[in-house]
Amino acid sequence: MITCNKFFSALFLFAFLLIGSCTTLAQERQRGYTADEFEKSYDLKLPAVSAQHLDSLKELRLYQERNVKQSASQIEKLKELQKMNIASLRQVENAEVELIKAKALLDETDKQIAEASKIFEQELSNAAHMRLLADDLALTWISIKASYLKAIRQSFPQYNYITVHLLRTGRNLALVARHPRFSRRTFDVGKPAHLIERWIKQNRQNLIKGLVIEVGLMSADRISDSRTLKVE
Repeated sequence: MITCNKFFSALFLFAFLLIGSCTTLAQERQRGYTADEFEKSYDLKLPAVSAQHLDSLKELRLYQERNVKQSASQIEKLKELQKMNIASLRQVENAEVELIKAKALLDETDKQIAEASKIFEQELSNAAHMRLLADDLALTWISIKASYLKAIRQSFPQYNYITVHLLRTGRNLALVARHPRFSRRTFDVGKPAHLIERWIKQNRQNLIKGLVIEVGLMSADRISDSRTLKVE
């Protein structure tokens, strides 16, 4: 019984829909539409929405494609920039190494300059000291030559043009009075030997200071004809 009722209900609903469709189709025909035109009037609305959506999707794809190309281009630029940065970093590292070497060479040069300056100042001081010694030595030579010449002239007043000279004997000097009449015999005979010995004792300090180790007489004509006494 229940099954029969469900069957009749379904049949009634189908008949109701069929009658409604026929009624709508009859109404549309009264308006001047055929059945085909009626179907097309409803079918045309659906593709219009799909085409617009498809166009939107195509535009979206073009936009996304441009973004992909721009991103790829930016990545390539960043890679090139990275390569340049790596090269720059290597150049900086090399420059830093060269800078360290240059500073080391500069420090070494400063040390050499300081050492050279110290040596120069020392040599300059030594030169000044030697100049003082030379000046003092020259004054000593002048003094002892004048003193010896005075003593010899007093001993030999009869001789004119007696001269006094400092002669090199190795690393030291000999102080001699020269005259044509002086000879070994002049030194041995009379008082010249005693006079010279006494004068050496009186001027010993200046003689040593002046590097004079011998004092005596010498012939002006024959250098070998001479006689001297040691400064003890």
